[in-house]
Amino acid sequence: NSYELLLQELKVLFLQTRNNSHALYWAIIKETHNHQTLVEAKSKGIIARAGYFYNSLRDKFNKSLKDLVKAYKAKYTNGIVTDQQINEFIDEGVWQEVLSLSLDAADIVKINKNAVMLERLGKFVREFHLKDRTNAGAQIRTLDYLTVDLPIPSSYSNVVAKLNVSELACATKKNKRYIKK
Repeated sequence: NSYELLLQELKVLFLQTRNNSHALYWAIIKETHNHQTLVEAKSKGIIARAGYFYNSLRDKFNKSLKDLVKAYKAKYTNGIVTDQQINEFIDEGVWQEVLSLSLDAADIVKINKNAVMLERLGKFVREFHLKDRTNAGAQIRTLDYLTVDLPIPSSYSNVVAKLNVSELACATKKNKRYIKK
């Protein structure tokens, strides 16, 4: 159904950007709903529901990373953080597990064949691991430059891969500060 397709595309969107905007949601909704369901969806507050779902993805990701930081600190107790330690600790299997909720909606076979996507998604998780946890919501947005232009393939209809996510994510003034050019 249209709503399920929307949720799957929002999961894929999370892999590209953590900066949400109504313009971005609306672009996806228009592609996942036909005219009749679009009218019904508007009356049921579909944009607000999309935003709630998207924010829950971000919250779950933040919790996964918080748990990962605890595990990292338990393993490396000397307080010194090195790139080698982080690369060993957050290997491909670990970052894919952290992103598994969103990767479930993506075409993982195509992602696994694309070295750039693999490298940038892994780097995104590793970089966020290093961020200060006091304001994780704002910190996560600063890393969009790593992933915003990746055309992440969907297992469903590739709606998000066809969008100019960078432009639509910056549709609000607050989001412009997070996207590095």
